[in-house]
Amino acid sequence: MILFDDTNGNVIGKTPSAHIAGKYSNKYTNAKSIKLSKSSVEIAKDKSVKIKATTKLQDKSRKRMDLLRQLR
Repeated sequence: MILFDDTNGNVIGKTPSAHIAGKYSNKYTNAKSIKLSKSSVEIAKDKSVKIKATTKLQDKSRKRMDLLRQLR
């Protein structure tokens, strides 16, 4: 879902999508924790920064729930 400003048509915000593995899923597991490459970042206007993230799984014998390719 995307929220728009009524007067100018500007985007106010977006609703994040989330997919989780259920309690009884035999094939997939959720991420237990996320480790980021940087603890804090300052970004100047009109600039961008890439941050690498790694996940630790709840159950190592199962696949990561990977319907969304990017971590948000």
